[in-house]
Amino acid sequence: MTCPECGHECNIVAMMTRQWTGPWYDAPGFSKLLWPLVWLMIGSVLGLMALVIDASLVDGPGAITVVWYLLVVVVWLALLGNVIDIPTKGKGIGLSMLGHGLFVGYITGIVIVVWAIVSAISSRHVVLQAVFLGLIAVGASLFWLMRRGEKYIAQRCIQAWVNQPAAPHDA
Repeated sequence: MTCPECGHECNIVAMMTRQWTGPWYDAPGFSKLLWPLVWLMIGSVLGLMALVIDASLVDGPGAITVVWYLLVVVVWLALLGNVIDIPTKGKGIGLSMLGHGLFVGYITGIVIVVWAIVSAISSRHVVLQAVFLGLIAVGASLFWLMRRGEKYIAQRCIQAWVNQPAAPHDA
């Protein structure tokens, strides 16, 4: 059938019945949205290693560290540019940046929980122990919220996938 608006050939029935049946974390484009974050994490860890090597060769950071971090930024920007191709109605970079923010939230939650547990164990005051236990609940709530954020990103990917015209093999 021909689309009355754009004139392209499409299978309207297949488009209307298209559903995502896989798990949310396997959503089309979900991993691709998070690759810039993954690269930034890996690149930063390797950059710290480059800094240690560089510091052992000369006094302070030198050319190896600078070149490495420039490479990290260039590859990160290229990966961010790559998320534009993900069919999320132009929101690919925003969703990828949300993923970066969620990572920061996870790290914050880990720090809060670990600090609260250590503080609760080392404290001798019952009131402070109760406060620290409350902070553990705050950290756990932060984990829950970050997980909801991940699912939100996946839902946007699934929604964009469902709204795409079905490929001939999907019909």
